[in-house]
Amino acid sequence: MDLVVIAQLLTGVATILVASVLIYQLRIQHKDSVRSFAYQKAEHHLSRMRAVYDNPDFRKIFSKRDLDIKDISEDDYLALDYYFRVMIANQNTNNQLGGEEDVKTLKFLLENVIIPTKIGRYWYQDFGRNLLSKDLHEIADDIFEKHQN
Repeated sequence: MDLVVIAQLLTGVATILVASVLIYQLRIQHKDSVRSFAYQKAEHHLSRMRAVYDNPDFRKIFSKRDLDIKDISEDDYLALDYYFRVMIANQNTNNQLGGEEDVKTLKFLLENVIIPTKIGRYWYQDFGRNLLSKDLHEIADDIFEKHQN
């Protein structure tokens, strides 16, 4: 073997080693980003919970969700509107990044927090449906119809 062949062989081995290290680093980085995303989702959920439990003023507003729209003030409706918007915007983002598990979470939130209440149904018709990703309209509409009857 001459020196050129040995040099090419060593260069090839070195290239393979560098590529392997880079692939390993990418896998670690991906796992870290998945873990970080999971923590962010949990933090958003806890933030929603804290908005209700830690704030006595909002807790009073939140308890009015089953009143008719004519029975609450504009300010109270605005507070609930903002709460619902943040919740749905978060789930839209999570759904685009996280897939099927987040569709289950969205269904849970629609079925148990927003649509079972009169204000929630009003909000969904007034604005909420337009906020949802188009691929989630059918799911949300089914939940809405179930609670509308």
